Parts: sequence; structure tokens; C-alpha cells
Amino acid sequence: MFAGLSLRLLAAITGDWTMKPDELFQYLEQAHRIVFGYGQIPWEFRFGERTWLLPMLSVPPLWLCKVLGFDSPEQYAPVVRSFHAAFSMLIPIGMYFFTRRVHSETAARFALVLGCFWHELVIIAPHPVAEASSSAFVFAALAVIMAAKMTTQRVAICGFLLGMAFVLRVQYAPTIGLIGLALLFYADNRGRITLIVAGLLAILIAGLVDYFYWGGFLQTYINYAKVQFSGYTQHTYNASGDFHLHNLFIGSAGLHYVIAGAALFYYRRLWVFIILMLSVQLIHNLVTTKEYVNTFWQFLFYF
Repeated sequence: MFAGLSLRLLAAITGDWTMKPDELFQYLEQAHRIVFGYGQIPWEFRFGERTWLLPMLSVPPLWLCKVLGFDSPEQYAPVVRSFHAAFSMLIPIGMYFFTRRVHSETAARFALVLGCFWHELVIIAPHPVAEASSSAFVFAALAVIMAAKMTTQRVAICGFLLGMAFVLRVQYAPTIGLIGLALLFYADNRGRITLIVAGLLAILIAGLVDYFYWGGFLQTYINYAKVQFSGYTQHTYNASGDFHLHNLFIGSAGLHYVIAGAALFYYRRLWVFIILMLSVQLIHNLVTTKEYVNTFWQFLFYF
């Protein structure tokens, strides 16, 4: 794990590029506005189309830089990227504990190695995009609940983490819902109530953040739903019928089809993984406006 973290920090310190414009203008720039009090304002943050939760993830390292007097991009940018790179290590950790519980120690170690050293995970780690941040919360929840005995405290933490993953990227709702349903099935009555309340707490926080900034509870999510509904009713989404399976093929160097095909031969043991894979892929293939980072995080769940 130390080697995996070192590679991510190396990518954070030496890499100076963005995955997409949103990363710079809608996440980092807005976090800069919170800490330093000035910055550009994109239209999404003028009309309540984006939650402030994603920019807030970059606030702690930026605030530390401000306290230390690091007020130039050359100084604080590597610190912010390093913060997110370290945060992304929750993904391989969660991969290990989840795989160990549902499969075996050998498979778990293999998953850990893949999670630590897969080149795309290393490269994307420093970038504060929604897919990466939400996935980190998902796998953190899996690490908490799978690492040891299911206690009320662990269930509460897991529920909150899953709730945070949802409010950061609502497209992962089917996958997060399936994980939540599985936990509800294995938990006792007290655990079920705890899980639901903890998840709702994360949603409440997102709603209050929207209310504070935009004057409406969960306002950005309501606006997003309206935009999505309008896109479907006007047939502007998936108009080409392209489900981007070729993007997954290219992004995974062909392993997408190899892993999916191999899983079918062992479906009795791997049905949990298969369902999670399908839940992620289906929701992302409903629209054609794909970017590389969207495509890759589908493949992440194939590990």
C-alpha cells in the first residue's frame, strides 16, 4: 500500500493537467473562492446546478495552505492534488476487504495489488472529480463494514459514507442502493434503523448546504433531475444508440470483456460482483455525453 500511495503522490506532484474543465472551474476554483474569497463563477454556480459539496472536499488542504502562507497556484495545487491522491487510497483498501469477505484472501490480495498499481487509478487519483470522490466513499464504506464484525457504530459509519457517495454522484444510486439493501438484509432491526438514519443524515447535510447557498432544500438535485427529465422527454440523450462499450474496451485494454465473460462461468460465486457491475454500467449508458473519466469508473467496479 505504501508503494501505491507513493505512486499516487508522485502523480500528484509531477502531474499538472486536468481530466475535464469541470475539475478546474467547478470544483477547484470554487474551493478557492471559499478559502481565498475570490475566483471565477461558472454558470452552474450562478443558477444552482451544482452542489457545493464537491468543492468543499478541496477546502481542507487549501485552508492549510492559506494558513501556511502558500497563496500561489504553484504552491497549493500540488498540496490539493496530494490530498486527493491520499484520499483515493480508500479504493484499494475497500477492494481488499470487500473481496476478502465475499471471495477469499488470495483474491483480496490480488484486488489490492490491482487497486494500488492499476495505471488509470494512479493517474486519476489526484483529480477531484465526482466519480473518484464518490467511489472513494463507496469503498470506504465497504472497508468499514467488511473489515470486522458488523456493529451499530460500523453500520452508522457505513450508512453515512454511502449517503455521502450518493450525494456526490447520484448516478451511483443503483449501486449504492444494492449495497445498502444487502446491509439491511444482514443487519438486525437496530442496525437497519441505524443504517437508514445515517444515510439520511448525509442527504440532510447536502440538502442544508443547498438551502444555505441556493435557498431551497436539495435545490441542485431538483434542478439536475429537471434537466435530465427534459433531456429524455426531448430525446436528446442516447440519440445515437451508442452504449460506449467500445470506450470500455479501449479504456480497459480489452479486460472489460475478458473479466465479464470469465465471471459468467463462475456466476454462482461471483453474482454479487456481476450485479454491481451491471448496476454501474446500465446507469452510465443511458446518456451519450461520455467523458473518459465516466467510462473508466464503470470499469473500476469490474475489479
